[in-house]
Amino acid sequence: MKWYTAYNRRTEEILACGSAQQVADALGMKLGSFYTAVTRSRTWENSKYDFVIEDINERKFKKEYAS
Repeated sequence: MKWYTAYNRRTEEILACGSAQQVADALGMKLGSFYTAVTRSRTWENSKYDFVIEDINERKFKKEYAS
């Protein structure tokens, strides 16, 4: 499972974190636009957001953070 964290590029403030759909929703984007923003961020073409992408074990994540 991929875990995305979106940062404001200028202030380094965390804007959203979660699955791709969760972050896209939080940023007010469609999923396709989100993936485009992630790709552009990696090539420094996106001046608004920075993204950190982590691979996490979904089963372990659910076990540790289940409510």
